[in-house]
Amino acid sequence: MKFSTRSLLVVMGFMAMSGILQANIISEALPSSRGLQLGDSRARLHAGVGAGVTYDDNIYLSSNDVKHDWITLLTPMAAVVVPLDESKFVAEYRFSDFLYSKYTTEDHPDHMAKALLEVNLTDYQIKLDEQYDRFTNRASMEGSYRIRQSNNDLRVGISKINVNRFGFDVGYSNKIENYLSNEVITGGMTYADKDRMFHIVDTQFLYKFAPKTTFIVEADLGAIRYDSDLNPNAFYVEPLVGLKGELTNKVTVEVRGGYRHQQYDTSALVTNENFNGPVIRGWIAFQATKDDLINLTGERSVYESLYRNLNYYTGGFTRLMYKHVFSDKWFVSPYFFYRLNSYPEATTEASVTQKRRDNYIGGGIGLNYTMQEWIAFQVKYDYKSNDSNFNEFDYKDNTLGISMVVGF
Repeated sequence: MKFSTRSLLVVMGFMAMSGILQANIISEALPSSRGLQLGDSRARLHAGVGAGVTYDDNIYLSSNDVKHDWITLLTPMAAVVVPLDESKFVAEYRFSDFLYSKYTTEDHPDHMAKALLEVNLTDYQIKLDEQYDRFTNRASMEGSYRIRQSNNDLRVGISKINVNRFGFDVGYSNKIENYLSNEVITGGMTYADKDRMFHIVDTQFLYKFAPKTTFIVEADLGAIRYDSDLNPNAFYVEPLVGLKGELTNKVTVEVRGGYRHQQYDTSALVTNENFNGPVIRGWIAFQATKDDLINLTGERSVYESLYRNLNYYTGGFTRLMYKHVFSDKWFVSPYFFYRLNSYPEATTEASVTQKRRDNYIGGGIGLNYTMQEWIAFQVKYDYKSNDSNFNEFDYKDNTLGISMVVGF
């Protein structure tokens, strides 16, 4: 493994520049960000730059003819926080530039912009939250192909925040997913034909039956609308019940489970197979000691598919994370995950016809060091693999990287 001159020069230039920045940044790596006060206002500006180098031994997630490369990542970012009496407004932008040493055709920029307006009244909170992402990604873990895409998620909601016994949270979400590729999926359908919009109304009713424990009844209604007539539109209803709160002084939980009916229109090209089945999502956090936190998350739901002529797949995953704090400067965070994706109808790959099933397994470990309040480092190893009943989708991938972030 030869470290490229291109990557080395980029990182050396960044490290030389980093001494100019003298404070802190809003980020997990530097959590004590103070920011820069803007004039006489209470508004504060946070800004900084991240840089890192990662070695990836299978950049195309291929089952054969594996390609490896060094990838340099540069990430300038900025955020502004504006307090508004008891309310606040936050806006953030992050630019990420991925530079490959050998396979330079894989170079790509990613963009993320988000805004949050939170209005806190005496007993109620009104929140508007929007995030826009424009990025290159392997499409929804369904294959090793890379697709340029953009997503915009907007939610506006109102909730009762001072809950004595009864409360509520009602919101509307608008989600837009666009795939910026004309590569053919099946027949005459391309990824661009998968552009879609989600309209979702979610309602939650809360009942606090113990000082630190709340019972939840939730009902979600959604409509999925495709730009292309080649894909069937759909609507769904999803009632759930759940529980959240502190079971003990060390265990916090939030879990919801229920049933989902998702019905599709007819389409000449894509199957209109409907989904009816259980759904569940939630997490459990165990604060074993003041320095040790264990977090278990899980979900089972249904997702729109980009694979051949199938309209959806079911996915279930679990993720176990552990964090140990050595001091106010050092912490380590290993994790493990498993995901199973299942498809409702048989397809054919390499003369084999069956219903596709993918078993994803992965894990890793990160070591984080905050040298000063304005600079932090991370060394991280990640492993992921897919064991599919179609050999074409099998892969193993290892990445090892080092990164740093500086700012104020």
